[in-house]
Amino acid sequence: LVTTTDADGGYLFDHLPAGDYDVALSDVPAGMVASYDVDGGADSGSSVTLAAAGADLDQDFSFVGTGAVGDLVWHDRDADGTVDPGEPPIAGVTIAVTWTDPSSGTTHTWIVVTDADGLWGVDRVPAGAIRAVVVTASVPAGFAPTFDLDGGLDHEAALTLGAGETRLDVDFGYREEVDLAVDKHHEGDFVVGDENRWTIDVTNAGPSTAAAPVTIADDLPAGIGFVRAEGPWDCTDTDGRVRCVLTDDAGVPTSLAADADARLVLIVDVAAEAAPGVVNTATVSTPTPDTDPTDDTDDDPTDVPLAVLSITKSLDGELRAGAEAVYLLAVVNDGPSATSGTIEVVDELPAGLTHVATDAPDGVNCRVDDDVVRCRTDEVLDVGDDITIGVTVRVSAVSGADVTNVATVQGGNEVNGAPIDPDVLGAAGARPSDDVEATVLSPNSLALTGAQVALLLVGASLLIGIGATTLLVRRRLA
Repeated sequence: LVTTTDADGGYLFDHLPAGDYDVALSDVPAGMVASYDVDGGADSGSSVTLAAAGADLDQDFSFVGTGAVGDLVWHDRDADGTVDPGEPPIAGVTIAVTWTDPSSGTTHTWIVVTDADGLWGVDRVPAGAIRAVVVTASVPAGFAPTFDLDGGLDHEAALTLGAGETRLDVDFGYREEVDLAVDKHHEGDFVVGDENRWTIDVTNAGPSTAAAPVTIADDLPAGIGFVRAEGPWDCTDTDGRVRCVLTDDAGVPTSLAADADARLVLIVDVAAEAAPGVVNTATVSTPTPDTDPTDDTDDDPTDVPLAVLSITKSLDGELRAGAEAVYLLAVVNDGPSATSGTIEVVDELPAGLTHVATDAPDGVNCRVDDDVVRCRTDEVLDVGDDITIGVTVRVSAVSGADVTNVATVQGGNEVNGAPIDPDVLGAAGARPSDDVEATVLSPNSLALTGAQVALLLVGASLLIGIGATTLLVRRRLA
């Protein structure tokens, strides 16, 4: 009679007559040896005498495997998959080892825990498929896998164990890992001569805590000066090299937990040297290994508008008492940015000059109040662009008087809805005013008219005639 054990290992021969019987097992899974039978032979067989109408349900057999699996769970600090000197074991890690019977598909699982040396092992394992799975809850918080036997980095390793084979290479490596990221940004344009703000947000996507010191490095560009910092950071500035360390409420350097964030606000002052814009870079770091260093640095391009305006005033011709004269007011945008907002040119005529007319380009509106000429425009002047305004005056000053006429330009630098401090523009090299000093000439020193030229020609002719007559008389007397 032949039968096969069921999924629970049970078997049964029923309806047997009384007599002597030998029970023998075959097709035992590879890599297993007998460890028990009822008659003590441990030879995969037994003998039994069955009485009439009797039953014997004690014919049990057991087998053990002849293979083994196991080895080490360790702190793989450099994530190279090799146990290096100084890399410690990790004790107390739970591992579930599951064997699958290749003939029946049934499974058996052993639960083991690493000892103080990080070692683990399961012996008496039959041949077949082995799957070792680390129970992640037993791994130190925040530790990420760096090594397993099959390279999946998924807390498990799969292998096939041969009959009687011992595999002591089923190691698992772990270490702390973080993914820090930095985001640097600002609002609006930076204003020259004012305090401005950069916001730097640091986040830790984990899985580990970022160990202290968590540091932000920010080398400020030319024209930008550190003023102070806001947030839980201790910042130092050495010639524009700003270094900030995350601190706790007591000012002690501290770590940044997984899924946590921290904000730093840098307040800086901005000089004209920063115009027309800067690119600022912030970098975050921690002693804990970072799995994605590509997001540890962030650049923030920032516009710093500044239009340095200059005015040149010239006299087209000369000043003569009682006559008209023309002053030219030339405004140029020397950059480095285009203008924004209203530009105003003012020519406050001095005593001795009276306004007659103003000639301005399209888009420039002028008005005159009490001989004060004011011209305004909202036109944008790109770098190098200019506008020229002509102011015609009548000279009421007496001849010989010295007359100084001053013109000024202002505006053209409206940033975020507000004008830049004019004192800052002066420091940036602006020439917002120019003057012309001239002496008033008398009316009779005007350029010769046609009638005056004719009179001079007549006089010259008379003198020539007199000279010729005198020469003739002298020759005859001789």
